[in-house]
Amino acid sequence: MGSHLLTAAYSGDSTHKSSTSSARTLTVDPITTQTSLVASSTNSTFGDSTTFTTTVSPTSATGSVVFMQGSDVLGTATLGSGTATFPAAKLPAGNHSVTAKYTGDAQHALSTSPGVAVQVAKAASTTGLSVFMSGQGNSSNTYLQAKVLPLGATGHVTFKNHGSVIGTANVSNGYATFTAKGLPAGKHLFSAEYAGDDNHRASSAPTSSYSLAPLSTTTTISPPASTPTFGDSIDITATVAPIDAIGHVTFTRGGITLGTAPITDGTAILSGQRFTAGSHGVFATYSGDDYYAGSASMGVPFVVAQAATETSVGVSQSTTTPEDAIDIAASVTATNSSGDPVEVHGTVEFFADGASLGSAPLVGGAASLTNQRFALGDYDITARYSGSTDHTYSTSQVTVLTVAKLPTALSLKTSASSVTAGSPLELTATVAADGATNVTGSVDFTAAGSSIGTGKVTNGVATLEVSSLPVGTSTITANYSGDGRYLNSSSQAESVEVTPIVSEFALTTTPEAPRADDPITITARATAGTPTGTISFQVEGDSLADVSSNPDLLTQHRFTGNFLAGSPVKADAITQTQPLVDGSATIQVPPLPAGKYSVSASYGGDAQHAPVTLSTNTLTVAEASAPPTPPTKPETPKPSTSAKQSGLAATGAESPMLGAVAALTLIAAGLILFTRRRKAAKC
Repeated sequence: MGSHLLTAAYSGDSTHKSSTSSARTLTVDPITTQTSLVASSTNSTFGDSTTFTTTVSPTSATGSVVFMQGSDVLGTATLGSGTATFPAAKLPAGNHSVTAKYTGDAQHALSTSPGVAVQVAKAASTTGLSVFMSGQGNSSNTYLQAKVLPLGATGHVTFKNHGSVIGTANVSNGYATFTAKGLPAGKHLFSAEYAGDDNHRASSAPTSSYSLAPLSTTTTISPPASTPTFGDSIDITATVAPIDAIGHVTFTRGGITLGTAPITDGTAILSGQRFTAGSHGVFATYSGDDYYAGSASMGVPFVVAQAATETSVGVSQSTTTPEDAIDIAASVTATNSSGDPVEVHGTVEFFADGASLGSAPLVGGAASLTNQRFALGDYDITARYSGSTDHTYSTSQVTVLTVAKLPTALSLKTSASSVTAGSPLELTATVAADGATNVTGSVDFTAAGSSIGTGKVTNGVATLEVSSLPVGTSTITANYSGDGRYLNSSSQAESVEVTPIVSEFALTTTPEAPRADDPITITARATAGTPTGTISFQVEGDSLADVSSNPDLLTQHRFTGNFLAGSPVKADAITQTQPLVDGSATIQVPPLPAGKYSVSASYGGDAQHAPVTLSTNTLTVAEASAPPTPPTKPETPKPSTSAKQSGLAATGAESPMLGAVAALTLIAAGLILFTRRRKAAKC
């Protein structure tokens, strides 16, 4: 069976050579087989035996058959007369498809049977439970053992008490064991549940009941080592035996629960208890736990002493006036045996020189009498605490109260050490009276011994704003007048330097560009503020030829009004002084000859303003306008070609007519200028 290469070889003869044919392939196919499979049972339970029988045709086939479940080999059997049997096969629980695979031989091809469906059910199991204990109280152990059959079962068992899981254990050789430690006293219901495995069903053991009895205990209270004081933090200690008892102890006094405390190593401590002064019976009750029964102690007396107190007294002002109402306050403190503060309650009575002023209740350890008034003199103030059931009484030391007018100290401050005349200056006077702010009255401010104003004292401060101090150094003082509580006082002097105001003026001429026939107005105006006083004006001729050649030109014009009737200071100058009105002064100057002039002015100052020299302005007076000339018909010269071209260029004309108009305009302007020069020369 298989592929074969066949050739033919000729050996040759005396006349022929040998030769070999080309190879030819011959394939010999195997004999086709068919395999079938049957099972002794297709429905069984885990642990049952199942026999599988296979038949291979043709029956001449030899070799072996492999029995398989999926890809897993179950076993092998040898063919005999076309049949092979695999007996006593134990399959796991579940649904299986089993096949038989004939492996073939030298002449027969391999083949596989169709799958045979076999269903194997899980085997039943049984579980039993055994319980036994050792030890006592919370150190006892409870042993739970479950027996699971059949012995081949695997998996785990869950143990429960009253239906709640307390543990699990794996099954080994048919047993699962769990140890429950420290179960509480009382009735217990134990159960065991086998969860099953791949081949066995789950099962449960019947519930097993078991009871544990609690153990007895004793509880005692330890009395205090020393007598506590009211306000002490008292620790109450209870002892519970046996020492391994756990839980808590409840402490009571006179049927009132004080609190609970946990037990640690047989001891429960309730800390931070505070009792009123007197005797108190205290009890302790142990509530028991899961293993031990409860118990109660006998009553133990706790005797608490009164807390010692100290009283102090004070006044809101140790020195006061008959008009002032003062407050008297007392403070009462108490301490326990450790010196720690203790709350105080009750009343305090106040005395002045042994006479009762009244009583007041303590609130937060303090009591007070308010709005107390006294006549002039010295008083011994004391306070007496009456005590209480929890506190001893006590009397304060003496506090001396003096009733008299109080001294004051006055200080003066200026807002600046140097100011410009007319600027506001802030004066602040502060009345100091041992920190008091209820000072009343007024403060008089003086400069050079004269009053410059008065300020009302508010919250110990009086202010005044002045702006009329004269130029120079002013020495300012403040004087407090005093009131019903406070004595008068004066401040140290403060010096303030008052500097004059430097004003700025604008000097203007109207018109700005006059002609010889125009009257002229010259004005000096302050650019800020309204200074008073006078402005001195001066108009002085410049060194032009037509003026310097005849210095009497200015004097030839006799001015009236405010100008001097005689000659001016200089032959070619005019001076005049005018008062400032609303910061402005003006002079009127008659028409001046053509030429250049210097216009200047100076300010003479006043009480608050410094003298100032104004900037000098230059005034140019043009020649007077020419009188109108009767119209004449001038001969029009015939312009040359070059004149036409220059006229066109100057005017931007685009035609000969426009150029002619421009030429006539230039000629006319020349005639007018000539006429004005002739007239000016005559003058």
